Amino acid sequence: MEVHETAFVTSAFRAMHVLLSKDEFAHLWLNDRVQHWADTYLSTVTGEESAAHSMRNRYFLDSIHRLFKDGNIEYLINFGCGFSMYPYLLPHGLKHIEIDKPEVIRHKDQKTELWEDQGILPLRNIVRIPCDFSENYEKELIGKINDIKKNSPCFILLEGVLFFLTREEMLRLFQLFNTLQKQGDRIGSVSFRAKDTESKAFALLLDFMKKENPHGTEEARYQTVEEKFYKSLPGYELVDQQDFFSLSKSYQHQPSATQDMIINEQFYQLQKTRP
Repeated sequence: MEVHETAFVTSAFRAMHVLLSKDEFAHLWLNDRVQHWADTYLSTVTGEESAAHSMRNRYFLDSIHRLFKDGNIEYLINFGCGFSMYPYLLPHGLKHIEIDKPEVIRHKDQKTELWEDQGILPLRNIVRIPCDFSENYEKELIGKINDIKKNSPCFILLEGVLFFLTREEMLRLFQLFNTLQKQGDRIGSVSFRAKDTESKAFALLLDFMKKENPHGTEEARYQTVEEKFYKSLPGYELVDQQDFFSLSKSYQHQPSATQDMIINEQFYQLQKTRP
């Protein structure tokens, strides 16, 4: 399974818990192959992952909706957007910039335009930009985004991306965010701490990734990010932090697995404190 193909699987997870994820359109990405991947993952790694991804979607969906309703943001900029459906789940007036690998953007454009034409999806203000975070992309991408949003307040979402990036690639992204944003803007980020990788479920995740790796049997590479990175990020303040367990309480989800069989991602919100 390629990295970008995991976007199909997370869509399948959200579709399994529509009341929890509030994603009524996730099912559009499903087919027999995607469903097989999702079912295999849940039976091989942990059955709680479908609920975990649904709560992650719900947390950011609720947060972004509230910020837009209160007049604090005008744009959602989704870095590594995959096949998330935030534009169609959020109010019409919010504008969107979605960024991902060229093959993801091509497929998403093709399918969503078809579904919009068929009346399956509502029309939304979305600009999608192909980009590879491993290349020298910053100058061109900053120019494109600033031409679109001007000085409008924004929420930058980095969901399910940092796990696959190198440390250098991550630092370049956050430096780019600082350039794009103004005081009061927010970042939503998802990552694992080192201690989150100590569970049995995480070890099973790595085994699954190794077996599904189309490039051989090399060990799965991943990145962890400690809380101190977010707390010490220049120009930003950490304003909220959640995880699987806190969101389970908030959304009244009762886990069926033991704590060791849960993959516990951390969800952060940062607010820019100075220009």
